[in-house]
Amino acid sequence: MDAMRKAQAKRRVYRATYYELSVLSDRDLIDLGIPRSSIKRLAMEAAYGC
Repeated sequence: MDAMRKAQAKRRVYRATYYELSVLSDRDLIDLGIPRSSIKRLAMEAAYGC
C-alpha cells in the first residue's frame, strides 16, 4: 500500500509540473530558458528524479 501511495504522489507531481509548464506561453518559456520540447523531461525529473 505504501508503494502505491508513493507512486501516486510522484504521478501527481508529474502531472502538476507538466500542466503548469504546458499552459505557459512560448514567450514565458523563452524567458525561463525552457524549450517547449523539454516540458516532458522536466516534469519527469521533478517527479522521478531521472
